[in-house]
Amino acid sequence: MRIEKINTYFLLLALAGAFIVLSGTSRFGVGISPDSVNYISCARDLIKGNGFISYDGSQFTLWPPLYPALLGILGLLGIDPVIGARILNVSMFGLVVFCTGQLFRSCLRSYFLIISGTIFASFSAQVVYLSFMAWSELTFSLFCILFIKYLINFSIEIKEKDFYLLSVIVALSCLQRYIGVAMVPTALAVILLLVKIPVSKRIQYSIKLLMISLTPLFLWLLRNYLLTSTISGPRINSSYSFQHNITKTLDVITSWIIPSFEPFNFRMIFAGVLFLILISISISRYYKTNSGKINMILVQAVYLLIYIACIILLSSFSSLDPIPYRYLAPVYIIFICLLFIFLETASEWMNEKIRIKYFGQYVLILLCTVWYFYVIIDNYKNIVFIVKNGAGYSSNKWRLSPILKFIENNPINGNIYSNAPDAVYIISGQKGGWIPRRKKGFDDFRKMMTRDGNNYIVWLNNVKERSYLYDIKEISHNLVLINQGHFPDGDIFILYDKNKS
Repeated sequence: MRIEKINTYFLLLALAGAFIVLSGTSRFGVGISPDSVNYISCARDLIKGNGFISYDGSQFTLWPPLYPALLGILGLLGIDPVIGARILNVSMFGLVVFCTGQLFRSCLRSYFLIISGTIFASFSAQVVYLSFMAWSELTFSLFCILFIKYLINFSIEIKEKDFYLLSVIVALSCLQRYIGVAMVPTALAVILLLVKIPVSKRIQYSIKLLMISLTPLFLWLLRNYLLTSTISGPRINSSYSFQHNITKTLDVITSWIIPSFEPFNFRMIFAGVLFLILISISISRYYKTNSGKINMILVQAVYLLIYIACIILLSSFSSLDPIPYRYLAPVYIIFICLLFIFLETASEWMNEKIRIKYFGQYVLILLCTVWYFYVIIDNYKNIVFIVKNGAGYSSNKWRLSPILKFIENNPINGNIYSNAPDAVYIISGQKGGWIPRRKKGFDDFRKMMTRDGNNYIVWLNNVKERSYLYDIKEISHNLVLINQGHFPDGDIFILYDKNKS
């Protein structure tokens, strides 16, 4: 199949993907989570010329700057960041599909596997779900694909153009998500161990890579430290153990191969045996005969291992959410690409051993067909739910919230504190701060209450998973609360310091 023809297929798939995102978000818009609110509010402040500021007035430090900056650039064209996030997702998902095709084309020989692998990887529920949310992971997924492609190219052909593109991609990835730094040790390992050039040259490339890729991130972290005395904002210690995070990670990864409704132990055994067989076949075929194919395998395997290890460590030491597929989804396409390389190798091995023409391909087509339907049916349940109901703060539960609609129509003249100030901001447009955290107590909060104007608490009953905050009963024991409005989903209180009442 000619390159022009297969690129036409990739382009058609990319347009189909963009249409899926456009139509899937047509009813409720892009899904909005607490992280999304920070991105959107920061982008709005950038448009106003206020710099990188969160909706609660604090410095934007918990996340890198690239995603809100992209939304801000669209905002300069008169597009509100909420709409901009949808436009960005439509275009980024199309690019993800097209670039996935290019990656698979460079790693595989079978056109059936190239096309089917592109569809299975990029149109998976894991990736499509990212495209329905105002998150930074979708763009980061694109960077991951390009990173692997150019790192493989450089490890085999050693072209200056590939190296500098690779370095810029790493720099952008670090500015998109802090976990982008996992690309740095991966690239260094490949340059120092796989690239066949003199040692002095390898060291020179390694130093250049560090300088180009990490300088922008260093400047951002320096800015954070000068403003807040922290390099990436205040973090709470994780409540999840190292062992728990490893188990959860394996649970997510095995569900990529076998639907999650199957028992975890069964999935672990099946996946372990499958990869043991596939890796053994690949080693026997390529270890001494095909350095290019080995480089393709090693580059992807090293990045997957380093990225996953970083996610586990960060989740064990810092209070991220429990490891969901969201954190691992950016490397899903890389995982599937590696798996398809192994499957193609196994297909070629079967052809040689059984000596029946195309036997391996027929077996592979049968297995892939069963696999596709088996996994897709399970994974797409969440996508269907989002299309019908919206996601996060875009869902009817939040968009039609009686208390938030009241605040939108009757703005509060005073200082707002809430157990969900992100929801208050994104629905009503009013900025506010957090009610006290359990670990900090009420002293700092009392100091904040000395600001000019009345102080209010907007308590939202829909919030269920913020146990690190005091509940309304505990607050009433330390502060005077006078109810100013009761609603089906919450209350508005005027707030006084009990010690001064």
